[in-house]
Amino acid sequence: MAGQAHFTSAPPQPGSTQAGFRFTAVSPTAHPALGALTPLLGYGPPPGAPSAPTPQDIAAFPLAFSYRRLPDAAVLAQCRYTGQDYTGRWGNYFGHAVHALPEELAGLRPVELWRSPLWAGAAAPDGTALPDLRELPPGPAVAPDRVAEGFRAAAARCVGPLTDLLSAVLDRLRRPDRDRPIALVSADADRTAAWIAAVSYALPAPLAAELSFTTYTDRPGEARHHLAGTVPEVWQRDRGRGPALLIDTAEWDGAGEDTGTRPGLAARLLARAWVSGDVDLLDGVAELWELTGSTRDRPDQAVTALQGACALVAAARGELAHGALDPADHAALTALLDRTAARGEPLPDALRAALAREPAPPGIDHRLAVELAQRYPEFKPLAQRALAARLHTPGPRRADGTVLGELLHDLDALQATGYGPAPAEIRSATRHRLAAAPAPLGPALGLLPPAARPAPGEGPGAELPEAYRWAVFHGVLDALETCPELYHLALDRPTCVQLVSGPPQPPEAWSAVPRTAVRVFSVGFQGAAEPALDRAVGSLLKLHREHPGLDTTEVTRALRRLLSPLPEQPAEPTADSPTPAERPGRSGRSRGWFSGRGEG
Repeated sequence: MAGQAHFTSAPPQPGSTQAGFRFTAVSPTAHPALGALTPLLGYGPPPGAPSAPTPQDIAAFPLAFSYRRLPDAAVLAQCRYTGQDYTGRWGNYFGHAVHALPEELAGLRPVELWRSPLWAGAAAPDGTALPDLRELPPGPAVAPDRVAEGFRAAAARCVGPLTDLLSAVLDRLRRPDRDRPIALVSADADRTAAWIAAVSYALPAPLAAELSFTTYTDRPGEARHHLAGTVPEVWQRDRGRGPALLIDTAEWDGAGEDTGTRPGLAARLLARAWVSGDVDLLDGVAELWELTGSTRDRPDQAVTALQGACALVAAARGELAHGALDPADHAALTALLDRTAARGEPLPDALRAALAREPAPPGIDHRLAVELAQRYPEFKPLAQRALAARLHTPGPRRADGTVLGELLHDLDALQATGYGPAPAEIRSATRHRLAAAPAPLGPALGLLPPAARPAPGEGPGAELPEAYRWAVFHGVLDALETCPELYHLALDRPTCVQLVSGPPQPPEAWSAVPRTAVRVFSVGFQGAAEPALDRAVGSLLKLHREHPGLDTTEVTRALRRLLSPLPEQPAEPTADSPTPAERPGRSGRSRGWFSGRGEG
């Protein structure tokens, strides 16, 4: 049973000299916990309050309802101003405190005890032995339906401030070292309690139990809570001393001090769900969060798990644009999948069905699909579909040659799902992606034929079947031939040398890309040994005969370049240039594609 105690200013008891504020009535279970209850029992009148208030004035003073979670218990208190003490001095108040075990609050958010019938209206006679509490009945003022109705009625004005508030709360829960509370400013403590309730209902119940708060204090900067309600007069006095949110009706425009955070996906999703009454979303997030086994011992981990749960639920519901997850949300989602899979927890049935449906929900990109499949094999078909679509999806325009590298990474991932597209599809996809995002080909070119096959694990594509790597190579040639921008960006001397520094390649492969072949042969074979040089000249002439559409002037320039000697001091080779032993030259036998295959 929960213990309870009354606290107020009273004269000393017989045989004692202690007078003033003290515990005047205590239940048996509360006696050992009085030290834990004391920090919640305090009250200061608002600035500007009458020094000798009337009963009507006193009734209008804000009610202070406070909650804090201890390592092995929860403490709650309600304090109200009462006016004069037993000596006739003003400033007395009555505090009623409760000490409860966590299981005694099971099924309740702590804020639900706002205006509960358990709170006494006045102190019991001094020395009364109070009974322990068998139950903690919730009050009607902040019942979920009632609070939700109020927020839905003002959705347009309050969803933004609620998003900001949730973001700041998650930040405080993640980093308990940030002890400065967020001030909620309103002349009406009931409104403050409603906002605390909205935050509490938007969070999974175990996480809401970690949220400490008070509905009123005259010194919010000193309050040891996550949320501290106060009145406008205090905010005007202390303005600029800490984060604050004005929640009076006229101020539901986000006014107040900066809460110190920028809302992420979790805060936006939870706020919108609460204001719109989307209970299914809130329940889905809470159910998924609970599968991670997050505990209060790791508040940072618990908040990250919530962030990941929101990201996965949003993706499953199709509420994300393609690739919309920022790095922090994506990392949180990955961590959530790691934890649920490591615990052997299957994802909730409704979530699994939503993720696996075809077509996939918007926002399920190839990265997320692969990560799901890596941890839950049932999602391999999803990953196959996402990666197959990704093959034909151009990536961002890059200048570092990673377009080709990303394509090889995608092919590696696709092969890992057990799905093998036809080489012709890979060739077509390569042409499409490189032409859509022209960029230098970069070092990934060295992982393709006709270069020697790299050792296992040396880079993206190293483990791909030979037919796939050849398909990518021919797709590169097709893209060079059909995309003038790629042709001019990619075909520098190191690339051309690399393209002719492999085993013999059938000449018909180059016949399909005559313009590219003219450039590659004239630059790549420049300075080659005479047999290879003669064959390269013959190949150029053969291409000219077979393709009347080739520009004769361009072919003539290519032949002139091919027959010109290399400069005495060649430029330093780039990282993707072949080594001297690999590069064809006059001092050694060529290893180019046309070795032993003379044409013309």
